[in-house]
Amino acid sequence: MLTSNELSLDRKTILVPEKLLDTVFEQSVELDYVLPDYYPDFFRLLSCRAEPMITGRELRDKTLTISLSVKITVWYLAENSPLIQVMTQKLSYQKQLPWQSDCGLEDVRLLITPSPSYLNCRAVNSRRMDIRGAVRIAAQAVGMTRKQILSDVTGMYSHARKISVQYVSEIRRGEKRCTVSEEIPIPESQPPLLSVLREDITARITETRCVAGKLVVKGEAMVTVLYTAKDSVETLSCPIALSQIIEMDGLEEGMPCTVTAYAADHLLTTDADSSGDIRTLHLDIQLRYECEAVRTDSEELVTDLYSTVYPITLHSENLSLVTMPQAVKSQSQVKADICQNEREIARVYAVWAAPKDMVLTADGDSGTFVLQGALHCHVLAADAEGMPMLLAHTEPVSIPYAGGGMLPAITVTNCSYMLSSANCVAVSAELTLTDHQLRTTEYSLLTDAEVGGDGTNRICGGTDYALRLYYAQQDESIWEIAKRYHTAADAIMEENDCTEDILPKPQMLLIPIVQ
Repeated sequence: MLTSNELSLDRKTILVPEKLLDTVFEQSVELDYVLPDYYPDFFRLLSCRAEPMITGRELRDKTLTISLSVKITVWYLAENSPLIQVMTQKLSYQKQLPWQSDCGLEDVRLLITPSPSYLNCRAVNSRRMDIRGAVRIAAQAVGMTRKQILSDVTGMYSHARKISVQYVSEIRRGEKRCTVSEEIPIPESQPPLLSVLREDITARITETRCVAGKLVVKGEAMVTVLYTAKDSVETLSCPIALSQIIEMDGLEEGMPCTVTAYAADHLLTTDADSSGDIRTLHLDIQLRYECEAVRTDSEELVTDLYSTVYPITLHSENLSLVTMPQAVKSQSQVKADICQNEREIARVYAVWAAPKDMVLTADGDSGTFVLQGALHCHVLAADAEGMPMLLAHTEPVSIPYAGGGMLPAITVTNCSYMLSSANCVAVSAELTLTDHQLRTTEYSLLTDAEVGGDGTNRICGGTDYALRLYYAQQDESIWEIAKRYHTAADAIMEENDCTEDILPKPQMLLIPIVQ
């Protein structure tokens, strides 16, 4: 308890969110690639894509270093062959960003979202490819600053108005990295593998429990592999169970916890059986678990203050208090028509889609957010002669989002298609937006108060009568009336049998003058 000019001030320290980083940058991608001797000559390009992945982050000497891996995949056809040839290459980059805060990474919520921007592939000759493009990285960080506010004021004939608030008083964060290895057999109902075209890994958490001060986490990684067979293209899906015990300092039972799992990197290799057929895949996934636990508190905080005798100078701020974490999940359908006029489509092997250049923009009128960007849709198909073709289309996306200002996790949970004509495919993709938001509520709170002058100055008037009449209007505040006439709001309410601060209708009030 601190005393200022004989006002007794009780203070409380609260956490206030502070945006530390909100930036978007591009990393150029360049590759001059010569086909190995065992690859056939380049004849027709089907696809050229870049898949960025964040592999690490480090904070040192006021500099945030982001490690980035970009996987370049090229599909092409050799002359007079329907078999899709696959070339892959991994490139590594680092990007350094200035860090202005004193907070460490363990004290902030850091979200780094990579996505492909553009990629051009040019055949210099039948054995050499020139690849140029860029990937886009959005980086957001929110930390917590400590702010002292008034929780009670007494003395000097003061009257304090308070509001009861439940808020987050402490945030604990932790991270764990691990590798999960799994053998994935190809069912006998499917042909053996010739080459892997693409793989997709999506991790999700299904259960989180606190046991003996440790976090027990269960989930699932869904693996989807698209591969070439002798006369077809096949899809293989396999769920992998995830289970981890994560240690976090200061974790206690009853604290709400959220965990997010990311596939930071992976390695997929193949194994042939005694007959030479590839029917087994070996997958190593490098997983990163990000954990967040909060402790909540409830407190009465001062929103207004006056004295019936002395002038008081108030210091207030509009502060955003962090409230209980809330799971945010929404789904939206995005539809696109993908057409080509060169050849008729006889068969569709697979369809998939990926978000591109997603950003959150605030709607100033409603206070909500809109997720804007694009969905890059692909259709792998074949004509009547079995020659493959890859159809691609970028569909603009604009989706209302009920969460906060941090970009949510965006997952394409389902992608279906229908042949709308001999040359067109109608694609329907289901986007799932998920996040665990630390919601904020804005309050106008007092941070300090002091009696004007040396404490001997008194408010003029108000003591030459004991009672006065006042005709109040509808929706007037009894608290504001009491401030105006330097009396106690409770005394006005008691004298006039009022139960609420806001008057429901015009009425005559008896105002007792008390200190």
